[in-house]
Order: sequence, then structure tokens, then C-alpha cells
Amino acid sequence: MGLYINQFIGELDYTIDFMERYIANSQNGGESISAYNRAIKNDDSHLYENNFILSKEDKKEFMEKPDVGFSIHIRIGSVIQSEEIVKGGSTKNKYEGQISKFTEFTHNLY
Repeated sequence: MGLYINQFIGELDYTIDFMERYIANSQNGGESISAYNRAIKNDDSHLYENNFILSKEDKKEFMEKPDVGFSIHIRIGSVIQSEEIVKGGSTKNKYEGQISKFTEFTHNLY
């Protein structure tokens, strides 16, 4: 499986933010008491790092900025797993509402 780090993290941040807002709006007080919300209130630098929502960046611009391709290889039927960066940090991808597919593996994993 191959993915681009910014797009993967961006979609994850978007999903978590969406769910947090939904849960908060469903509760009586309208405010979530989750670890995510506490981290926002405490200005947790780890949460704000590379988070386009909390940094108030445009989603499309964030998803299309230079990125790193990363691969995860899990062999079915065994416990072997390997990860590696397969493309440097200068790759610029198109974002059209979904994560770009990474298919340019540099060697045969099988």
C-alpha cells in the first residue's frame, strides 16, 4: 500500500474534526470534553503541527503541497511488515476530493 503523508494526515485531521464537531453539537452543552478538544484548548504543538484545519489553511492547497510518498508492505500469511519512504519531499500531487494513489514503487516487493 502506498500513500502520500500530507494527504493521509490531512484526511485524518478532517475526519477527526468533523466527528468532534458532530459529537459536540449532539451533546447538551455543545462542547466536547475529548482529549482532542483539551489538546486544542492547551495549544498542544503536536496537534497543530501539519494540521491544515487548526492552522486555517485551505484544504486543497495543503493536499497539493510538496509531499513524501510512503509505502507499507504487509505479507499475507506472515508477520513480516516493512515501511519505507519511496519518493522524496518534492512530489506535488493533485487533490480532487480524495487521496492520490501511490503506485510508483521502486522495486518488486514480492
